Amino acid sequence: MWEIETPEGRVESEPIGILTLKSVGQYNLRVEGASKSQGWTIDVVEQQVTESTIIKKEDNSPSQQNLLPFEDWNPDNIVFAGHPRNQRGETPGKPKENSNFSIAAPVISVPGRAGLDLNLSLSYNSRVWTKMGGDISYDMDKDPVAPGWGSGFGKLIHFAGGGIVQFDGSGSKKFCAGSAKIESNRKIFEGQSNDGSFIKARSVLNGSVINGQTCYNAANATYLKYPDGSTIGYTAWYATGGCITEGSPITMVPTSVVDKHGNVMNIFYHAPQDGRFINYIKDTLGRIYTFNYTQIGGKHYLTSITAPGLPDPNTSVVTERTFVRLNYKDHTLAYNFDGLNPKVRDDNNSIKVLSAIYYPSTNTGYWFGDSDSYSPYGMIRKVEEQRGMSFNSSTGSIAPSPIVSRCRVYSYPENTTASIPDVPEYTTVTETWDGMPNPSSPAITTYAVDWDANPRTTTITLPYQAGKTTEYSFNKTYSSSEAEKAKDGITYKTEYRDRDNVLRSIDEVDWGTGTLSFSAHNNTATYNLTTPRPMSVTHSEIENNVALTKKSIFDVYGPFNRVMEMHEVGFNNETLRKTVTQYTDKNDGSLTENEWASLPRLINLKTTEDVFDERKQ
Repeated sequence: MWEIETPEGRVESEPIGILTLKSVGQYNLRVEGASKSQGWTIDVVEQQVTESTIIKKEDNSPSQQNLLPFEDWNPDNIVFAGHPRNQRGETPGKPKENSNFSIAAPVISVPGRAGLDLNLSLSYNSRVWTKMGGDISYDMDKDPVAPGWGSGFGKLIHFAGGGIVQFDGSGSKKFCAGSAKIESNRKIFEGQSNDGSFIKARSVLNGSVINGQTCYNAANATYLKYPDGSTIGYTAWYATGGCITEGSPITMVPTSVVDKHGNVMNIFYHAPQDGRFINYIKDTLGRIYTFNYTQIGGKHYLTSITAPGLPDPNTSVVTERTFVRLNYKDHTLAYNFDGLNPKVRDDNNSIKVLSAIYYPSTNTGYWFGDSDSYSPYGMIRKVEEQRGMSFNSSTGSIAPSPIVSRCRVYSYPENTTASIPDVPEYTTVTETWDGMPNPSSPAITTYAVDWDANPRTTTITLPYQAGKTTEYSFNKTYSSSEAEKAKDGITYKTEYRDRDNVLRSIDEVDWGTGTLSFSAHNNTATYNLTTPRPMSVTHSEIENNVALTKKSIFDVYGPFNRVMEMHEVGFNNETLRKTVTQYTDKNDGSLTENEWASLPRLINLKTTEDVFDERKQ
């Protein structure tokens, strides 16, 4: 692990590999191995010509003056981020609902070394309002591209000396709970994700006492380690205040992805440490993908992602290839909330929203540039996928096409005439597509959600009354410290009815709670987290009021909430199969810091024995 003290006095960490010093000045470097370390002082008197000869540098590079305000999430309100009404992205086990839909606009998908591929997309979540008690805030997550839009890598928030919340590329959130210890002038936090995904988190804060108050530098060694052995390294945005006190939120962005074989993908950001603006990505094969920005009204907006193309066979000249282009438009927020205190980022409610995504290689893309594309509340209402789009290189504008491959209209509020008591929601999705048999009869899916019922219910009626699905999920009003709270928002039963409203099948999950135990660094302490886990899964087929039921029963759980024994029961309540699984674990509790960050975490090596019925079936 490289430890770098920059000319500005910042201390940074980067994985072992080629180190690029990007500015003039004196650097203090130290490299640590498993048992050795060595340091150097290097004076850079002339900036090297390295990868920047490939990278397109815009004249209007983002600067520190354009940083967003420091993180709005704090220890007092972060509990609302996990509430089912505020969740974004695709979360397994959670019901479909009608206040968030997602778009994944692909950008780049290229293979990398040993399976560490680069799969980059622009992800959108329409839930841009977050309800926190009596307050409701717009763009609370500070999405980096535009409200609702992320660039695929996410971020995390580390509450100095406390917990960590990961915002992944899809917009969903994972909470890592644990505890911290003091070593000399450092505070080391270790935690574990509380959703059963087995992600382990570790962060180191360097501290000092200023005027009797303990202050921390931004965490410069923060990692998330995954069960497959891969590790994501994070670097902090630097707060302008200088002193980070206990519990203060530190926003961090991913700078490296390392797989269990040591292959590395790096993400670089525009100086000085502005985590909204990716400069370029370097994949495991050394290919560079550049993010280009345009200044509009004193702020910077992502307008294209490019990379070197293939050389011309006649001249060997390498031309730049553009993967995607983006356009924006002005939007004035308007809202009418009943009994809620709205909070927005701009005093005049004027924001920039994404109006078009264009793929030059195919002349296709997404169009959000019509007057009815957005709700007054600031989320997308109409999603058009078009063919035959075009780009004007002189003006930088994307032109729509009359050829619409697919159009979806979400019935978010069209105006603010009627007040609403909660986050905006839609009740129908109207869909048309090119070549549909009867364009005058669109496909309409209807949503009915009762958030306050116990259990919560979501009923989805398919287009043309073809059938409907009702999902039942837990509505746990317990405090966050109670074990049953872990089940809040999880679906436990789904009913399927045909067009005549006859019940045809039922899927049920009997959810229990388990204790996920893990040891902190050097086994200084053991922590226990309560996580939901299925005790049985039942599927029933219903014909003439007779139910035929199959069930999978999870009999024994072991460490890490892993299923050790299970058996399957057939329609006649006969045992079809019993499965016993044994795992071989690797304990990383005794590793050194550098080993912790660089060595694989192995928890899923297993051998399985199946026992079938007497017919060997």
